[in-house]
Amino acid sequence: MNKLLPAVIGTGLLIAGAANAADFPAPTLYGRVHVSVGMIDNDDGSATQIKSNASRFGMKGKYDLDSDLAATYKLEFEIEATDSGDNIKKGRTQYAGIKGNFGEIRVGRHDTAYKSSTSKLDPWGDTYADYNNILDKSEHDAREDNSIVYVNKFDALSLGLSYSAGSDDIAGDNDGSRASIGASYKTGGLYVAGGYEDVDGSSSAFKLGASYSFSQFKLGGVVETVDKETAGEDELNLILTGEFKITEKGSIKAVYGQTDIDDSSVQDPTMFAIGYNHKFNKKASAYILAVSSEDEGMDEAGKVDGDATAFALGLKYNF
Repeated sequence: MNKLLPAVIGTGLLIAGAANAADFPAPTLYGRVHVSVGMIDNDDGSATQIKSNASRFGMKGKYDLDSDLAATYKLEFEIEATDSGDNIKKGRTQYAGIKGNFGEIRVGRHDTAYKSSTSKLDPWGDTYADYNNILDKSEHDAREDNSIVYVNKFDALSLGLSYSAGSDDIAGDNDGSRASIGASYKTGGLYVAGGYEDVDGSSSAFKLGASYSFSQFKLGGVVETVDKETAGEDELNLILTGEFKITEKGSIKAVYGQTDIDDSSVQDPTMFAIGYNHKFNKKASAYILAVSSEDEGMDEAGKVDGDATAFALGLKYNF
């Protein structure tokens, strides 16, 4: 796919230019470059790792159909910013939709309502300390193909519903299909969110999270239960977070996570991370981060297995 990135960028610029010429709403071109330099260590040894952390490029837009309806769309791709291999690693959120007074319906590849519900409670997303090291990303906290999603906002309450068809041909018989619901509510310094998801023939999950901001502090957490069809694989996952704002631009952020697996013969993963994040402005930030984990506590999102540690310097730029 290494030849696709210039084509995608070129197509986006061509569409934007043609749209302006035809008085058609031009798409918004956007992206993120997120890179880090890290020292990682586990049971097998250590290494210096320079990596791209879910860097992305995309285009999105809206076109008014009449006074009450608008067509919406989004095409986003994960890009590789540090290796010379595939420029485009995979598709991210990609959909066509319709928006009106009733809310918005999107069809394509999309985060499930379950995944979206607590995403704002992850202080170190797309780093070694991503909370999906603990929450069940492999089964539930996921972005799914073949999806239809409904989103709406009622003042302080946001609501999402989603259905993913799984294997959507006749032979596949919709194996792996899932339905989920998610909601969040914000009032003052309090933010509460939760979701429920059922994967046909596999498992179901429920999670509830909250954060509270006061003075220079922000405390939060997420509790997730996962009930699986296979005996002994049920999980109770816990995330606790804290943030202390040192200045208007700088904060210390910490996260602790653990998984309690029903099978007593399996070791329970744990993770602890602390770091400093500095926002230069709305688009650029830098951070320093230290992470320690046991029993695969950094394996799922951090991609460092076993008993592991990581120390990273990162830079993130949105455009």
